[in-house]
Amino acid sequence: MKTIAVLHCGGGNKVKDRFIYNGPKTCAAANLVMGGQKECVYGCLGFGDCAKACPFGAITMGDDELPKIDENKCTACGKCVAVCPKKLFSLNPVDKPYYTNCMSLDFGKDVLSVCSVGCIACRKCEKSCPYKAIEIKNNLAVFDYTKCNNAGDCLKVCPTKAIQKR
Repeated sequence: MKTIAVLHCGGGNKVKDRFIYNGPKTCAAANLVMGGQKECVYGCLGFGDCAKACPFGAITMGDDELPKIDENKCTACGKCVAVCPKKLFSLNPVDKPYYTNCMSLDFGKDVLSVCSVGCIACRKCEKSCPYKAIEIKNNLAVFDYTKCNNAGDCLKVCPTKAIQKR
């Protein structure tokens, strides 16, 4: 089964910084200082270690301070998965385009206090899926791609747009 790299964070510049970080402009270095400068301690730090690590040029940094993956260039080598200090990348099946664009394990109220597009564990996606392919685990919508049939009902009901389609 062919896979592709997927970033599980939609925050980027939508998430405020909680302090001014003046260290080396790498995710790895920033993460060493209190888990990084972002108010969401689970989210992307935006320094592009993943883009630098990608040997195929499949990842570039967007204006929103988030990595963008070029699906035509991605070979699913896993370098981005390995280099991200927040573990925000996974290799997902190409034929399963839906995914959770968040990795926060916080309760919904706390998620919304720092990020408008995070998963709030409202269970609407879980309840709407006719294939029972989504389950809320540790306050996060988790896909079971062996059950997912790409119905897309989850995308339609997500109030924060934390469920996305590639």
